Amino acid sequence: MEKDLSILTERQREVYFLRQQGLTCKCIGEELHLSVSAVSLHLRNAQRRFRQYQAFQEEKKRDGQTVAFSISRIELALIIEGLVLLGEKMHREIGGRNIRSDWQGRMPYRALAADALLTRAQLALYGKVIHTGILE
Repeated sequence: MEKDLSILTERQREVYFLRQQGLTCKCIGEELHLSVSAVSLHLRNAQRRFRQYQAFQEEKKRDGQTVAFSISRIELALIIEGLVLLGEKMHREIGGRNIRSDWQGRMPYRALAADALLTRAQLALYGKVIHTGILE
């Protein structure tokens, strides 16, 4: 599996690319004017980012699987109410900034899922969107 180098910092990409070409940490350090320990640190951080990214992608895929779950209209209305409150809480926590999620989870991936669920639940119950989304 080819790794997505765009998730790395510029320096991590440089170090990783040179290492993939077979250069030693010492040679990489000399070429980039870094200590051997700095090169090793960049490589460890790059590997950690790859692992985090892979785990995020697997979680996203798993979380995207549908489940069969019967629910009444009142239960759906309660879920909508809870999602609206969750959205308000998220906005308070981040100071009202526009929230987005990235692979590092700087903003909870659950915000994206909650936003999509709020929209779908309202369309199913009311036939239209009444409450703006969590990410609005």
